[in-house]
Amino acid sequence: MFFRCGSVHRKRLLIYLLILAGVVVFASLEGGLFPYFCLYAALLYLPFQALMTCLYFAFFKCYQELPDHMTVKGEEYPYRLILENTGILPVNDLILWFDHSCCQLRGIGEQETVSLSAGSRQEKPGTAVCRYAGTYEIGLKEVELWDPFRIFSLRMIIPSVFRVTVRPRVTDAARSAVDFENLLASRLFSTHQEEEIPGNEMHRYENGEPLRRVNWKVYARSGKLMTRIPERKNLREVQIYLIARNKPAELFDLTEIRCRDRFLEFAVSAAWYFGSRREAVRLVFPRGGIREMVVSSPDTFLTFYDEISRGPFYNTDDEADRLVQESALREKNGTDSVILRVEEETLI
Repeated sequence: MFFRCGSVHRKRLLIYLLILAGVVVFASLEGGLFPYFCLYAALLYLPFQALMTCLYFAFFKCYQELPDHMTVKGEEYPYRLILENTGILPVNDLILWFDHSCCQLRGIGEQETVSLSAGSRQEKPGTAVCRYAGTYEIGLKEVELWDPFRIFSLRMIIPSVFRVTVRPRVTDAARSAVDFENLLASRLFSTHQEEEIPGNEMHRYENGEPLRRVNWKVYARSGKLMTRIPERKNLREVQIYLIARNKPAELFDLTEIRCRDRFLEFAVSAAWYFGSRREAVRLVFPRGGIREMVVSSPDTFLTFYDEISRGPFYNTDDEADRLVQESALREKNGTDSVILRVEEETLI
């Protein structure tokens, strides 16, 4: 367990110090059993109450529950907090501190006060709505307890925090960046696909052939319907390098969690843009090592979505450096691919 000083009531602390000074003078002048009893009671009050508070915390148990540790951003899930006092002493006015910055707990405030009798158990139900995609801690973070005279308080950091993995939403966040049909004159698909283009050779029109293949200039000159024989051409490949930050998710602050949310939303939105059109795109991203996945259909998109939602991370610093260098080199020298680099660091 980890403890830290919570709050100190300055006026009451000053009163305590004045009383302590008074009993010191009283014991010095009078002597005897009662004056020294008052002296030691005043001297030992603060350390005794600190020790008792730690004892209360030692017997305090809490459990947080969601239907699943993997949720979806913006969706509502039932949340349950179970509190238990396993000791033989009651605990009164225990203050619970909840973190609502990343996950809104409806039905539960940022601060709740409970009292637990010896061996008792309480349950606090509510609902949880996670605001950002990524992996982070939610729910109860700290518990605080004041001494009987409310001079000071100690806080215990919850040792078994509740960590969730939140899947991003699929939006059109990446549309403007990956809509190559509008940005470039030619359509750019993967080398794994081929597109029919009009050829130079022609033959007489046959029933069932699409009219778009008809050479209308030849028809205007000769009055004969002639169609072009199509050719198939390999087109350039689209590659998206997703360069995540080289930092463990558990060390992220709120700004970095928001950044990871935008990063993941862009990644899945870009993949869905191609997958929903059955056009292939190669995505390169860190998942321990450097992973590559080709998304070319809704099914392959779901595979990528499940993989990236669990959170990008690097096993070593060398993997992070290699991804950055490889993407920069391909962007500079690659003539057979269209390279798009998405750096999480720039989204902060």
